[in-house]
Amino acid sequence: MLEFRISVNPGAIGDLEQQLREELRRRGPAAASTDRYRWFEIEKLESFASEIDDYRFAVDNPTAFFSGRGFIVEERGGRYYMLLYNVPDWSVASASPTRDQDGLPAIGFRMDTVGAQLLGRLTEANVGEPMAVLLDDKIYTAPNINSRISRNGIITGRYTQAELQYIVRTLSAGSLSARLAPEPMSINTIAPELGADNLEKGLAASWIALIAVGVFMIIYYFFHGIVAMIALASNALIILGIMSLAQASFTLPGIAGIVLTFGMAVDANVLIYERIREELLAGNDLKTSVRLAYQKVLSTIVDANVTNLIVCFVLAYTATEEVKGFAITLGIGVVATMFS
Repeated sequence: MLEFRISVNPGAIGDLEQQLREELRRRGPAAASTDRYRWFEIEKLESFASEIDDYRFAVDNPTAFFSGRGFIVEERGGRYYMLLYNVPDWSVASASPTRDQDGLPAIGFRMDTVGAQLLGRLTEANVGEPMAVLLDDKIYTAPNINSRISRNGIITGRYTQAELQYIVRTLSAGSLSARLAPEPMSINTIAPELGADNLEKGLAASWIALIAVGVFMIIYYFFHGIVAMIALASNALIILGIMSLAQASFTLPGIAGIVLTFGMAVDANVLIYERIREELLAGNDLKTSVRLAYQKVLSTIVDANVTNLIVCFVLAYTATEEVKGFAITLGIGVVATMFS
């Protein structure tokens, strides 16, 4: 929520200024505010200091530094608070970098219809006074009002490119329609042990799946099953190597993608071995049967894996983060399976 507020000049409220300063130091900004005046935290102290010596002076003696610039500022607990009039207004439609009349970097902004009327009324009555720009009750900048501002305005100053972008982002954020409440509605705390437990169980499930598949292949295909397990081991090694090179972490969905890869890899072996059996039954020798089996099954295996790879690409680009982890590991597994 973006707001514009006029700052209170030093000495403008007499003895009340010192009273409010003491209240701030003793009780905090909320308790020290009144219906007419209110303390607001300064987001970045360096926004008001153009040089390093100014910044050091502001830290050492904030009262003297800001008083010389027409602001009432007090420090409490390492935070700096500025006294502003408690009369807020409205919303910015857009903000962007621009240039002032001298060609120097500046910030241009445009108000919505209601904001233009309210800002025009506020600035017309306070030409020459500083006006603070706040986002969610924190002060980001406080330029002087040089003339009446209504629909379009410009904030000038000696801004670096980083400072300029910083204020533009602040003004643009103020065009959002909602703000976060200072206190959450509820808090849920999840300890890291839950993630560690999930990962541990996921890895255990992977080993069980791998052993079960291996036992089945060896019992059903004998020596050919051992060959399949060697290929599966090389497949797992390639997947782990690629994940290590990419410095990717294993999540539960990612582990699920690897387990599915093992099943798909063995499925290709089953197609090949069943075809070898058919060729042997047709009277071909073993060497010829193996060659013919690989030739005839290759197109089916390639089609199946390419189809899975397309699905992986779609999921990786469109799905949530958890599903992306599944898609990436499965995609790596598809490529590793084809090689193995």
